[in-house]
Amino acid sequence: MVMNNLDGKKHYWLMPSELMESLRAEFNFDFDACPYPRPRGFNGLSAEWGQSNWVNPPFMGSVLSWVRKAIMERDKGKVSVLMLPLFQPRAIAAAGDAGAEIRYAGKPRCLAIEDQSPNPATPSNLTPCLFLIFRPEQCCRIAPAEAEASLFDPKPIVHQTELYGDK
Repeated sequence: MVMNNLDGKKHYWLMPSELMESLRAEFNFDFDACPYPRPRGFNGLSAEWGQSNWVNPPFMGSVLSWVRKAIMERDKGKVSVLMLPLFQPRAIAAAGDAGAEIRYAGKPRCLAIEDQSPNPATPSNLTPCLFLIFRPEQCCRIAPAEAEASLFDPKPIVHQTELYGDK
């Protein structure tokens, strides 16, 4: 993942090994859509994903594109686990609308790629994250075209009286 550190510079960070091992044990990943180091010419958004996918995209930029890709892969019968920061509400809402399981991931203290040292941020400055889990058996599927439309078309506002009648 790419995050800004307290010094204002961009840094690349790796997941803490104990958290990754826990996720691997549960999901048995066979593909990393955002690997480090990234192979030359590799693009996780255009690559064919595996049957069980770990996706830790950059926290800024085209985050919604990763959610859309996970939905498409889910509809091919694949499992994907994305880790996103809480400050990406549109992407998180799109995942929820598509039926993803949403789990609190805590505030992982990631490791610097240069020397594996933990992020020096104070606990209050670590980024709270969520795991968005897309499984093929999820019942709340929407077609990719509908998913894209739902991300940009506002839903009508339903007033409480319309739901429950006048009281």
